[in-house]
Amino acid sequence: SAVRVLLAASEATGFAKTGGLADVAGALPSALRRRGVACDVILPLYNSARRARPAQAGIEFSVPVGGRMVRGQLWHAPL
Repeated sequence: SAVRVLLAASEATGFAKTGGLADVAGALPSALRRRGVACDVILPLYNSARRARPAQAGIEFSVPVGGRMVRGQLWHAPL
């Protein structure tokens, strides 16, 4: 079966950038794809990321944070 990677980052070039992490998170998926690895990036939907005009993916989830559950939903846009 094919290897799939989900890269969780606080920033990625093209959506939000404050430092070098954005460069790595923006470039790594393409580099992995060239090696046959499917890679997606997940990051917070900052106002700057909204400029990429993401679409709702129709997926909702809950994550435990500090003793409570925080609800969220996935959006998607090409990197």
